[in-house]
Amino acid sequence: MRHRADRALTRGILRGVAAAFVLAAASLQVFAAASVRLPDGTLLAVWEVRARVRPHDPDGGGSYLAYSVTGPDAVIQGTVTGTDDPAADAAPRLAIDPTSGQAVALWSRFDGVYSKIAYAKFSGASWSSPHFLTFGSGDDTEPRVAVARDGAFLFYISGGNRYLYAPVELTNGHLSG
Repeated sequence: MRHRADRALTRGILRGVAAAFVLAAASLQVFAAASVRLPDGTLLAVWEVRARVRPHDPDGGGSYLAYSVTGPDAVIQGTVTGTDDPAADAAPRLAIDPTSGQAVALWSRFDGVYSKIAYAKFSGASWSSPHFLTFGSGDDTEPRVAVARDGAFLFYISGGNRYLYAPVELTNGHLSG
């Protein structure tokens, strides 16, 4: 029994070292990260990546969201659907939708004029196309999600100095207020 636990620990350490090596080798800078344990026990992590050179951005800079799913036998990594474009993506947060049990990501995404709060749902092996939860003039940044018995709430900074919150329906990604 102990031998099996030691092998599992060693595999976990090696996966962590391999993931760190991949990030360092690609000259990426990780700034914000979030993780949740999925109902099947796997670990889903999402993080903001700033790269020197990336597709559609020959001048360098910019950011996108990467993710990993770590299970007992494998680590799957990729890019969150729709974030591999020139728009800046930052400050990702994850939550589990209590209705469906699926993970959702909320983050600040540049819409071409302002930063707005974006939403995407993770369903097993892929992300839904992102859509904006907030709109209007001014930047909306630093999203946070709280899930309670009465529902979920989105908290964020609007206009740089106002802290707002609104009920959010996590199943489809709609603000209720």
